[in-house]
Amino acid sequence: MLRIIISNYDDLKNPYYAGGGALAIHNVCKQLVKHYNLLVLTGNYNGAKDEIIDGVQYKRVGFSVGNPKLDQIIYQVCLHFRALFEKYDLWFESLTPPFSFSLLPILTKKPVVAIVHMLSGKDMRRKYHLPFDVVQNFGLKLYRHFIVLSKKSRADILKVNKTADIRVIPNGVDIPKKVDMKKENTIIFIGRIEINQKGLDLLLHAWKKAELKIDAKLVIAGSGQNGEVEKLKKLINDLKLNKSVKYVGRVENRSKDALFRKSLFVVSPSRFETFGVTALEAMSYSLPFLCFDIDGYKWIPKSNCLKVKKFDIKSFSDSIIRLISNVNYRKSLSSKSKKFVKQYKWSNIVQRYQDYINGLFNKNIYDSNKIIDTIIKNKRRCVFVSPHFDDAALSAGGFLTKISENKKVVVINVFTKGNSGPYTLSASKFLQLSDVYDANYLYEKRAIEDQKALKKKNIQIINLGFVDATFRTINTNIFRKTVGKIIPEMNYVYPIYRLNVLHGKISINDKVLLENLAVRLSKIIKNDDIVFAPLGIGGHVDHRIVNQIVRKLKNTKVFWRDFPYSSYVSEEIIGNKRVLIYNGEQKSRELMIRKYVTQVNSMFPSGEIELTPEVYCF
Repeated sequence: MLRIIISNYDDLKNPYYAGGGALAIHNVCKQLVKHYNLLVLTGNYNGAKDEIIDGVQYKRVGFSVGNPKLDQIIYQVCLHFRALFEKYDLWFESLTPPFSFSLLPILTKKPVVAIVHMLSGKDMRRKYHLPFDVVQNFGLKLYRHFIVLSKKSRADILKVNKTADIRVIPNGVDIPKKVDMKKENTIIFIGRIEINQKGLDLLLHAWKKAELKIDAKLVIAGSGQNGEVEKLKKLINDLKLNKSVKYVGRVENRSKDALFRKSLFVVSPSRFETFGVTALEAMSYSLPFLCFDIDGYKWIPKSNCLKVKKFDIKSFSDSIIRLISNVNYRKSLSSKSKKFVKQYKWSNIVQRYQDYINGLFNKNIYDSNKIIDTIIKNKRRCVFVSPHFDDAALSAGGFLTKISENKKVVVINVFTKGNSGPYTLSASKFLQLSDVYDANYLYEKRAIEDQKALKKKNIQIINLGFVDATFRTINTNIFRKTVGKIIPEMNYVYPIYRLNVLHGKISINDKVLLENLAVRLSKIIKNDDIVFAPLGIGGHVDHRIVNQIVRKLKNTKVFWRDFPYSSYVSEEIIGNKRVLIYNGEQKSRELMIRKYVTQVNSMFPSGEIELTPEVYCF
C-alpha cells in the first residue's frame, strides 16, 4: 500500500485559521485513507495534539509560541527536518504563506506535489511592501508537479515554471439532501476573519449604505487572529452597525448548517481569493452568492452568481438591496446554482485525486508521445468507432486532433438516428434538454454539428444510422402498440434512461442489432486498421454494445475512457492493461466539444468544461 504524506500548516481545529483549504484536505483524506497509508502533518498551536479524525492520522510539526505568523515559520523550518526521517512514496505539500514554497523538492527523490490553495506572494507584497512574490516565483521553479484549483492558477504557475506538470482539481462540497425553504431575513459571510484580504471593511461600508433601505440582519461567522477579530468588532461599533450586524465567531457542523438554511444569500467581499470554497457551500444550499468580480471567482459563470465591479462599495450595496428585495431574482440564481454545484460533489473530486495518484505510480502507463509518433509513422489506418456523434470528441478529441494532422482517420458514428414518437418521459426530457422536440430533427442537427466539429481535419465521417438507445423501440404485437400510444414506455427497449440506458445491461431485444452492427463494421474496418473504441465503463448501454463488438475484432484495438460518464482512472482501467494518458491538444478538444451545441449545455450546464486527461487502454 502506498505511503502518502500530506502537509498543511492549517487544520480543522486551528484556532486562528481552520480555513477552507484545511477542510478540503480533510475531505479528500477521509476517502483516500481507505486506499492508501495516509498521514497528515500540520502546524502546532496551543492545545494541539496528535490524533485520528474520521480515520485520518494527524501529527503536529514544530512547536507553538502563541503567535500564528511565527508558528507558520517554525512549522516550515521543522517540516524540512521531518521530511528527512519520514518514510513515504508520495508527498502532497499544501503551499503555506508567507513564501508559498519550501525546499522539500530538493530534499528527496520521491515525488512532491504542490497543492496550491493560495499563492500568497502578491497579497503579502501588497500588505508589507516587500518582494514576497519574487521569492515565491523562484521557489515555484523547484517543483515539477502541481495540483491547482482553477485554470487561472494553472496559467499563473506556467508563467513562472513553463515545464510544470499541472493538474486542475477544484475543491468539492457536501451537498445537503434536502434544503428547507423557510428563510429569515439573514445575509451571511462565512470565512476567515482577516479584514484586508476578505474585504470585511468593504462589506461593512456597503452594509452601512444599504441598512436604512432594507429589513435584514448581517451575520459574520468565522475565526481569526485576535487582532483581526478586534478590528472587526471596532469597525462594527464605529459604523454604528451593532443592531443590524452580528459577529458569531466560528461555526461548525449543525450550527453552520442551520445558518446556511435560514439565510437568504451569502456574501464574499474578498479582495483576493484563489478559489473560494464558501461559494460552493452557498450553492450547495441553493443560495445566491454575491461577490466582487475578482480572478479568484472567474470559475463561477456570471449567470450563477451576482458579481459586481471590483471593490465598488456602492455597487455592492445596491446588489445587497436588489437581492433582498427581488425574490424572483434570488430564485433564478438559486435554481442555476443547484445545477451547477453537482459537478463539485466530493465523490467526484476524490476520484480525480485517485486518477492523479494512479497516473503517477502505475508502471503500465506509457509515454503518450512515443506511442503517437509510432502510430503516425505507421502506414496503418486509424478508425474511431464512436457510439454517438460527440463521443469521439469528448473522450479522444486531443488524440484524434493530433493523429489527423498527420494521417487520414476514419470516424464511424454508430447510433445516429431517433424516431418519430410517441416518446417516453426520458426521451422527452432528453429532447427538452437539447432544446428540440422532434428526435429525427435532433439527429439531423447533430450530424451537422459533427461535420462542423471535425471539419478542416483529415477525417472521413461514416454514419451507420442505427437508432440511439433512448429512442429504440421493440417490434411488438398490436395490443402493445395500441397501449404504447398512451404509455410509450411499453414499446421501448430501454424505457427509463437512468434505470435502463445507464444501467449498462444490454437487452435481449438488441440481439439482432448486435448482429447487424457486427456485419456493418466488418465491411468497413480493414484487417490492418488500428481501431479506437469506448472502454464502456461509464454505464451507457450503447457504449457497452460498441465495446463488446469491437473486442471481437482481430485488429489492434485501443479503448478510451468514456468521458464524461467516467472521469477517473478506475481499477477497471488499470488492471493488467497497458495504459496511456494523453494531455495534448486539449484546447482543440474543448473547441471540438463546444461544436456539439445541442448536447454541450445539458452535459456542462455551468458552461465550464472541466476536461480530465484522455485515458486509453491497449
